[in-house]
Amino acid sequence: MIEIRKGVIPKDDMDALEKSWKEKLDNQQNDFQQKIQQSESALQSLLVDNVASSMAAEISTVPSLLVPLIKQRLATETADGKTNTRVLDAEGKPTALTVEDLKKEFIANEQLFSIMKGSNASGSGAQGSGNGGGAAKKFSDMSEKDRVDLFKSSPEDYQKIRDAEQTPAM
Repeated sequence: MIEIRKGVIPKDDMDALEKSWKEKLDNQQNDFQQKIQQSESALQSLLVDNVASSMAAEISTVPSLLVPLIKQRLATETADGKTNTRVLDAEGKPTALTVEDLKKEFIANEQLFSIMKGSNASGSGAQGSGNGGGAAKKFSDMSEKDRVDLFKSSPEDYQKIRDAEQTPAM
């Protein structure tokens, strides 16, 4: 250090040293940028792609058609040091909707009706006067398909109807 102050080290050596350090710093910055991009890509995959694939598989008979539509409505958002999945509106702006709300929106979309799983519109979970709807049917009177559809759409109602018929009256 003292030689540098006294001018003992030639200027050419100082320039070469400075250039070497600058190259090393630039390489390190590039490495860190690549690692950050890889991390962001992994988060995108976990918080958007996987959520979209899972939701599409759950509600659609042809998930591959629905995944791109769902992905358009999801984004990642970092707040308070945590990265979360954020639901977007049709224009791509953040909303207060949850992923569950988005799922319900897709299920209710009439344009997508033909690729949605049929159990969503069974009506067996309707609350009414007690003498109408799919829930009024006896468990023993239901076809196997009706039972499966009821179980898929509302496991709680399925269990109630099954248990009510199996429990002997006293």
